[in-house]
Amino acid sequence: MGGFFALELPPSRRQSLLTHWAPPDATALVTRHNARSALRARLEALGSCRLWLPAYSCRSLAEAAPASCTVLFYPQDDRLQVIPAEMERRVLAGDVFLIIDYFGQTPDLAVRAWVARRPDVHWIEDRAHVLDGGQSAWGDDVLYSPRKVCGVPDGGLLYLRRRSEALPSAVTGAPPEHYADAALARLQERTSPGLAYRCYVRQEQAMTADNRAMSELALGLLAALPWRPLVASRQRNYRYLQARLAHHSFLGPLGACVPSHFVLRVRQADKVSAGLRAVGIFAQRHWAELAAPEQFTAAHSLSRELLSLPCDHRYGAEHMLRMVQALEPLL
Repeated sequence: MGGFFALELPPSRRQSLLTHWAPPDATALVTRHNARSALRARLEALGSCRLWLPAYSCRSLAEAAPASCTVLFYPQDDRLQVIPAEMERRVLAGDVFLIIDYFGQTPDLAVRAWVARRPDVHWIEDRAHVLDGGQSAWGDDVLYSPRKVCGVPDGGLLYLRRRSEALPSAVTGAPPEHYADAALARLQERTSPGLAYRCYVRQEQAMTADNRAMSELALGLLAALPWRPLVASRQRNYRYLQARLAHHSFLGPLGACVPSHFVLRVRQADKVSAGLRAVGIFAQRHWAELAAPEQFTAAHSLSRELLSLPCDHRYGAEHMLRMVQALEPLL
């Protein structure tokens, strides 16, 4: 008892992101310092397997695979959907198959029907881009990366809905010593310009798949953040951009899913990204570098064409207008 004070976290709420993300039939929750670490812990517990990853995925996903897994890549169509007819005979009983809910979108009905027909496969649903979740989860495991969609410093959450006997062992370390540096520096951007980005780059470069814990700070914030206002802001901003950039929209009109970004499909995403950076707008490349070999030509072509504009709750209509005006001479 005594000593200096910890951060005063806001009280938990019933309608928080943490409660909303949890599938109602989840049997266990695995938490680690980041999502790739939570994935690795689960794969190690599942044991030796063939692990299928989408050709269009970042290198960190493949790096999460433990030595006990044989990593295989599968092709996708130009909407990033799995092609069940092409994969049916290639996927064997006992395989682990990971599907990404790209930019917050769930797979189409044909893919969901294929998943339902193959209970002999262990399905991992990667929800790193998903803000609105909960009861719509379809994977045997459901993976979240909260720092990708809201202001928390770290964390990876993996909900188990099947094979809960294959539980990872306990964490063996605390979060990295400076896990919150970038997030805290971002709060001080006006007095320390540029510091946050330098911290962020250092943290990203140092990030690995290991057995360190998720911070109590991140868990506390997720338990306090209301999810509905975040969803409403994102949908409003997305509609604004869709009305003005429809010809370059990769996802199209807003549907039932909540998009993580407004995704542009342009000829040279790197040049458009550089042009936006020159006027202080950072648009992410999901992803400029892929783990899949070059033979997956469709995926590598998309990696040169997709550019993700921010449309989250930090911004309003004036910010969306600024992006549209900055893009006009670049498109």
